[in-house]
Amino acid sequence: MKVWPFTHIKNRLVNWLVKDAPVSGIPACDIDRIIYEIQPCDIILVEGRNRISEIIKLTTRSTWSHAAIYIGPLENIRNKTLRAQIEPFFDGSDHEPLLIEGLIGKGVVITPLSEYKKDHIRLCRPVGMSKNDMQRVMTYCADHLGSVYDVRHVFDLLRLLFP
Repeated sequence: MKVWPFTHIKNRLVNWLVKDAPVSGIPACDIDRIIYEIQPCDIILVEGRNRISEIIKLTTRSTWSHAAIYIGPLENIRNKTLRAQIEPFFDGSDHEPLLIEGLIGKGVVITPLSEYKKDHIRLCRPVGMSKNDMQRVMTYCADHLGSVYDVRHVFDLLRLLFP
């Protein structure tokens, strides 16, 4: 199978951008408290530790470089259609608190909340959402599971840094 030069360059760039820096000190969040407080459709903001996170924080002038939506443990998802849509993308415990997120190099994936236990995170809660609205939001996110991450956004960010 022939690999186009652009694909090779893109893959090398993505691998370089997603390399995590080591964890520094004690995380600025209490993951046990967050797991206790979090509700479906809450948004987790993450102060990422990789190179792409640093670029995002620099260009947006924000502490936060990444966001994910909380969907809860599989055992708590009552909508059978939604649960069936999510299950093929996660093979862990039904009790594990889960997020849906878009990751460069991986696409739209299911990630356990515990993945961010060593990171500086913030919990954001939408106000005034009905249960029906929450269901529609989670279904919309689940509809995109398996989608590829649009690396074009990375090049747009780089273009902002090097006009």
